[in-house]
Formats: sequence, structure tokens, C-alpha cells
Amino acid sequence: MRVQTKYATTAGGILASARVTADVSQRELAKRAGVAQSTIARIESGASDPGLETIAKILASVGLELRIHVETLDNHDRYLETYYSELDEATRARFDAEHQRQIEMFASGVLLKDDHGPRAPRGKDNSSL
Repeated sequence: MRVQTKYATTAGGILASARVTADVSQRELAKRAGVAQSTIARIESGASDPGLETIAKILASVGLELRIHVETLDNHDRYLETYYSELDEATRARFDAEHQRQIEMFASGVLLKDDHGPRAPRGKDNSSL
């Protein structure tokens, strides 16, 4: 299943994540939720930003629920975003290429473990874990 890695809205990211978790396409999610496939596509693309009740209804259609809780602020992502934006173009291109390589490896079922190379996901080969 193919999903983009950055979303225009929080709702779009939540639905895409739910589809991956439930292993369903936009069309299947829409069918189960009783909405048009274009509705799911608009939410994921950021063209539509529905309220929490709508998201909760869509998630419930695949047996998931939205839980929200408040935690202490973690500035890690903001720090990384600032750090990345201050890199020169060549360094950003190298980072982007490595990030894309890791996404492709993860999507193909191969997980990365530090700098010692790829390893099989849990359940496929537990002998090296």
C-alpha cells in the first residue's frame, strides 16, 4: 500500500496511518465508513479538514478509535526541522536520499538497525535479535 510521507493536515495523516494499520485502500475505507472515496482522498491531501467526530466515525469503521491526550512539549521535531532548514542544498539532498532509501527498505519489509545493516522484522527471523 502506498501512502505519502507528509500530510497537509493532521486529519490526513491520521487517516493515512489508519489505512496502513487496517491494511485497506482509500476505496475500502470509504466503503466501510459509508463515504465517497473522493472524501477520503480530499482529507488525506489536505483539501478537506474534517472535525474530530468525522475522523472518529471513519476510524470506527475499521475498528480503530482516536485517542488524544496532553503531554509535556517535546521540541525534538521542531529542532530537527530548524536544523534541516539550515543545511546547505547538497547536504539536504544527501539526507533526503538516505531518508527515501530507509522508507523503501521499511516498505519492503526490511527494517534498519543502527549502522550494522538491515535486519529482518520481528517474526520473520528472530535469531539475530
